Amino acid sequence: MPLTDSILNLSNATITIMHRTESPRVLGRTQPPTTATVSAKASVQPTSGKDLQRLPEGKNTQDLISIWTLEPLQLGGIGQNILPDLITYAGSTYEVEHLEPWAGHLGVTYYFALARKVVS
Repeated sequence: MPLTDSILNLSNATITIMHRTESPRVLGRTQPPTTATVSAKASVQPTSGKDLQRLPEGKNTQDLISIWTLEPLQLGGIGQNILPDLITYAGSTYEVEHLEPWAGHLGVTYYFALARKVVS
């Protein structure tokens, strides 16, 4: 069985991913980000204690999920004009907090992310 089939077979959910890019300011005012939304199969699990250690102190006690997917995810960064992806899962929205692209596993790249629940 190919690795991609294994990952898809372990997927327990369909998630919605919103990729966000900062828009240029107009007359000095911040504009809403541009977005692109895609659906993807993913394995979504509660975050383990070992995975919580990947986060900085004080950020490892909130509502987090672990996500494995073949769909590319974005973490964003200063000066990149890219904002962290928003993930919709089980009626809640989560923001990608930590991202590890796992490339080269039998020619397949998949993404492991920790995502924090967005409180509105």
